[in-house]
Amino acid sequence: MPKLDLKPYQGTSERMENSVSSLADDVAECIKKTDEFSRLQGNVLDDLSKGNASRLRYNSLKALVAGEEAVRGFRAVVEPVLMSGRKDEDIDFDISSVSNADYLMFEQYEDTIIIIMPDLLPYKNGERKEDRNYLREKYVASFTKFVNENQIPRYKERVVIIYTNYFISSDVSRIKDDDNLDSKMMTDVINMFLLHDDNPTRCSKIFRYEISSYRHTEIIITPLSKVIDYLDIPFL
Repeated sequence: MPKLDLKPYQGTSERMENSVSSLADDVAECIKKTDEFSRLQGNVLDDLSKGNASRLRYNSLKALVAGEEAVRGFRAVVEPVLMSGRKDEDIDFDISSVSNADYLMFEQYEDTIIIIMPDLLPYKNGERKEDRNYLREKYVASFTKFVNENQIPRYKERVVIIYTNYFISSDVSRIKDDDNLDSKMMTDVINMFLLHDDNPTRCSKIFRYEISSYRHTEIIITPLSKVIDYLDIPFL
């Protein structure tokens, strides 16, 4: 059975225990991710046909992320089979080959920035210090590349940061409380690169949840005057 090294994406022992699954589970997960990509791809094509430019970039980004997840899931199933000369149980397959600078995905739409994390926010008190430092290095490297390549200025007006955590089950017992997920490290990095200060007079935060075929966090940074464009009402 393939051994998946999810250290750069998985921080807690709870999630690590679930990171290695049977082949049947891997196949089922691959099918789910492929279905999710097909659904999001359909949204993009629908936006194109209707000329819905306001949602096209946003939906395209989500579809790209889902497509990459589907490919990773497929590779996790088939690559060990294609590797000759080794038994399945001896194969170490690492899906975390993403460089630090490409760990986060960014999209900019006018003065709004959308960030996709490949996993949920880290759990409070769930990671060792070295794991948290490792994550922070990835955040900083990704932001450095994005800001330098796109010459992003700091926001002058008050902004809202919308954190949306995507869970894979609607079971209430498996949806973590917002205060169990640590947004402070990410907010500090956002402040370092994009804000003049993250105190409440300059920055507000909203926390939401959604259900998806894979765990991840989406972060939207937008001026207060435009926040209504990025919230579904009702959003709770």
